[in-house]
Amino acid sequence: MLLFDHGTIGPDEQPGHGHGDALAFELSWDEQPVVTDSGVTTYEIGAVREFERSARAHATVTVGDAGADELWASFRVGGRAEVSGGLRRRTVEGVWVLSGIARAWSGWVHRRTLVFWPGQALVVLDQVEGAGAREVLSRLPLDPACYWRPPLIVTPRAELRLLLLRGELARAPHGVLDLREGWVGRGFGRAEARTSLVLRANPSGQVAYALLGTHARVELDGDVCSLETARGAARLPIGEPR
Repeated sequence: MLLFDHGTIGPDEQPGHGHGDALAFELSWDEQPVVTDSGVTTYEIGAVREFERSARAHATVTVGDAGADELWASFRVGGRAEVSGGLRRRTVEGVWVLSGIARAWSGWVHRRTLVFWPGQALVVLDQVEGAGAREVLSRLPLDPACYWRPPLIVTPRAELRLLLLRGELARAPHGVLDLREGWVGRGFGRAEARTSLVLRANPSGQVAYALLGTHARVELDGDVCSLETARGAARLPIGEPR
């Protein structure tokens, strides 16, 4: 199951409970959570609350460690991103192609495309424009039941191979508190260690990766994504969302 957040932070009149999760996703594989956000452990103003609301706590991108929305204090929202997107197509093979655009309040633009073949593969393609010299990172926060054994994400029910197509693995914090990465909230005052994979974009502002089930293969050739799986093959034009 794939959940894709392609809406604006809101509601407009009271967005304080919103998080910096523009174009983030969550993934379950064989009914096991694999990629999740970081939850909430406190409403107190401070580093923990700042992290848990931030884009760094979700499976999306940051530019200079900031997300597309301007968040501050415990429930404050300043500048807001323009976010749009959704389903582009569903093929006869059962492959879903979704995309979205987040135009950050500070001016940069994030374009994301997801190619999802349930139970077979998830391909994530990120393009960030207008970042300048700031570092572009894309994160994969894993559920605590999963662990990282490169190049595998091992879950209680499956092993998923992480294939980097563009960009590089920057770090994989686990149980790290000083950077406020590597743990998940299980309720107020309850934090649990987990691994968060942090991917660095290439000089063109691109990150692309795939999570692949057994026997699945993926190739990118320009604007075409080709998938081969135990269920068959699909060749999908993707391009960039506009």
